Amino acid sequence: MLKKVLSKGITRDQIQRIMPLNQFSVAESGHVYRTARYIEASSTYLVMEAIHGRTLKSIVCRSGSLAASEEDKRQASIVAELAGRWLRHFHAWPIEDGSVEQYDPAARAVKAKENLDLLARGGLSNELVRRIASLVDSVRGADPGGASATIHGDFKPANIMIAGRDVVGIDMEGYHRGHPLVDLGQFLAHLFLCRSSAWSYAGKASWWRRLGEQFILGYLQGGPVALPCLDFRLMEALLNIAADLFRRRGRLYWRIRGRSLLDRTAMELIANPLSRTTKS
Repeated sequence: MLKKVLSKGITRDQIQRIMPLNQFSVAESGHVYRTARYIEASSTYLVMEAIHGRTLKSIVCRSGSLAASEEDKRQASIVAELAGRWLRHFHAWPIEDGSVEQYDPAARAVKAKENLDLLARGGLSNELVRRIASLVDSVRGADPGGASATIHGDFKPANIMIAGRDVVGIDMEGYHRGHPLVDLGQFLAHLFLCRSSAWSYAGKASWWRRLGEQFILGYLQGGPVALPCLDFRLMEALLNIAADLFRRRGRLYWRIRGRSLLDRTAMELIANPLSRTTKS
């Protein structure tokens, strides 16, 4: 259940921009894909509806725990695909917004290299550093395509809820026009890092990659979509999260919890890139 009150720095212009999200609703194959509706607004606050359901994060984390059953894994696969379908519908939803966030692989590669250097000093394995650096270098001159979509802005398993037959996006305040890779990489990075919430880091990296593939297949529901730079975008998002963890929690926390998780996850993704899924 969720009821969210937003009261910090909300302006009238922002409220006028957010309220049209209530109009986003797509019915397909027995499900309704929508956003949480804002039910009350003034010049200083927004109130979001209460939602009786579970976040996708809570469902997929259970699938990776030591006590996970085959039913847990089946449910996790289903909701991962539903999240991809939700995102595909939302990306296609037209909004009137004059500003579009430009996706610049070269600039992102510079930031990724800075984060990689930081994590290397924190003890990330030399082999992994070398392989990630090679991936980063490969996209400096890449063209991600000129696709423009309606972007969630903070898309991750904790921001999708399953409420009966409704698949509901929450925390929508950062939505804007931009490149689909922004949401895709953010979601996949957080999906892989759900491993840290499962008991004793249970669940092989290959299981979380399988969930990532289900998510992508849901996103590709309408047919093949060109997603150049997907593997880099995912790695870039992982590095951003890991570097932020390192800065906030310190070197000791990183060595105990973060480093091994990133090491095993990144190696799995380099060996089995998710971009293969887009060609299926």
